[in-house]
Amino acid sequence: MRKLLALVAFFVLLTSISFAAYAEVLEPIEKNVTNGENVYLGKIGPGQTLYITVYGKARTGGKFGKGGTWQILRVVSVPDGWEGYNSKEMATYMQATIKPAKDAKDGRYTIAMRLEEDETKQQELGNVAFFVTVDVDKSVLSYNVIDKDLEVGVGQPARVRIKIANAGKASDVVEISSEGIAMPEDLKKKSVYVPAGKEISTYYEFISEEEKRYEPILKITPASSGLMSYEEKLNITVKSNLIGDIKATKNGILLFPSILDTFYSLIALIGKFTQ
Repeated sequence: MRKLLALVAFFVLLTSISFAAYAEVLEPIEKNVTNGENVYLGKIGPGQTLYITVYGKARTGGKFGKGGTWQILRVVSVPDGWEGYNSKEMATYMQATIKPAKDAKDGRYTIAMRLEEDETKQQELGNVAFFVTVDVDKSVLSYNVIDKDLEVGVGQPARVRIKIANAGKASDVVEISSEGIAMPEDLKKKSVYVPAGKEISTYYEFISEEEKRYEPILKITPASSGLMSYEEKLNITVKSNLIGDIKATKNGILLFPSILDTFYSLIALIGKFTQ
């Protein structure tokens, strides 16, 4: 009899475990998180916004073990200086956000969260309280300025190629600007979106109507935090000569009369073979 009762109790325990509700995390990683669990999400930079998305329906648990509807994904507590925002209520995909301080130091941080049921429906799901851990690392954004020494003709664009890699779990926007060459205001700054976990290629153009050797400073500043900013000193020589104009034309022509289009198309082709 005791063995039978023990077997029944064990079966009930297994049933309750299998029917227990859990948080179905979809972003930035995919993982089913149970009550009290701590899940590692990866790296983010200081000041970056990390989105945590949970499916708004419980597939298991509740009064009859068939799940139910979650009401909200709540950010319970964050480290000092951080920001945390709850998801919208009753959303199919509940998206909460956490944002480290712009001056957050490198290190590992833990945030408390809670997925709460819609109590008005009397589903008896309970709540799923869990923790997420992230590493703050200001080196998640890395930069590679490919063209550091350029020679162009007067009025020709000196195009500097740039690669930006984002090794973190949060996307960012960087602003590219410069100092050292007088430029039109609408060309001084350029904003570029850098997706999480991706590398993008872009460029920045310098333009001058004066023959001179310049040493401008190229600046890359993320919107999230100045701690991840980058600067590179360049060497740009602007000359007025036919060979220099031919070499520079391959980077693009700014403003020329349409009657010269054929001519400049020809010298652009020649320019490709004079490197």
